Amino acid sequence: MLNETNERPVAGRVLEMLRTTPPRLREELLLERLREDLGERLGLEPSQIGTRDNLMELGVDSLMAIEFKSRFESELCLRLSSTLLFDHPELESLVGFLLEVAELSPRAPDE
Repeated sequence: MLNETNERPVAGRVLEMLRTTPPRLREELLLERLREDLGERLGLEPSQIGTRDNLMELGVDSLMAIEFKSRFESELCLRLSSTLLFDHPELESLVGFLLEVAELSPRAPDE
């Protein structure tokens, strides 16, 4: 998701990508983006972060949680709680929550 110079994504970019992605693929796309970000912060390969792993047990601390929240507020154009990762400490829960508050549920009503 980051370009070759490691610049931060443009505000709202992830939101726009999710909006243009078929509903059934949104969860996978957001999961990939979250794993990339957390992998960078934790010094892990994204594939090492399971959907049901407790992020705090993997090493996410309070400062990382706030930085993560700030980045995804920008990328998804949302206002998020400072306790986001403490309220949703597993990617499975976090992805579902973010898609719901962005009004981009993974399954469209007509599917």
